Amino acid sequence: MALFAQFLTALNADVVAALAAGGYPPLVDGAILFGPARVFEASRPPRIIISPADSTFSAPDLSSASATLGTEERRQQAVMLAVHTERVTFEVRCWGGSESASGIGGYDLTRALYHAVMAALQRIVPNHGIDTRGAWTEAGPIGSLGQEFVFTTWLDTPVLDRMLPFDPSTQYAPPGVAPVTSDTFIASTGETGSGC
Repeated sequence: MALFAQFLTALNADVVAALAAGGYPPLVDGAILFGPARVFEASRPPRIIISPADSTFSAPDLSSASATLGTEERRQQAVMLAVHTERVTFEVRCWGGSESASGIGGYDLTRALYHAVMAALQRIVPNHGIDTRGAWTEAGPIGSLGQEFVFTTWLDTPVLDRMLPFDPSTQYAPPGVAPVTSDTFIASTGETGSGC
């Protein structure tokens, strides 16, 4: 049952590669972050944060087996009975910043971030849902540099008639992956300086 881990891993790999290929500044944390607590961290743009918002349930949707996201739930749907469909909704927060006095660069970078997420969603989960509206917030997550855009998307996943085996290896980063700490500040322009 590793929907969140597998979804975020696939989305992160696609978005980070697309930003690098396009010559955009890297995400300040090096990856898409997960969970609402990450919104309130003292950080800088560019950042993307994805948080589970809610779930709704309905009759089983057997067509959801055709999605390309290779989660264990989807693979097992072919041999196990789907008793319901769970629509898992995610809030996606894209925060871009610019050092320009007008701030217009922050809007453009933010737009590039949410377009990268939307394109990645189409590639990895082509039958995802997306709200018809998103919203620009007043400023960055805690009223600082840059602009933030928030939208919602969802995935339909099966609720199976029995539990899949618990696999603790899907709960954490793979072996050999460790956080990298630094006291170097990296601006959205790519310039570096000493951190705080």
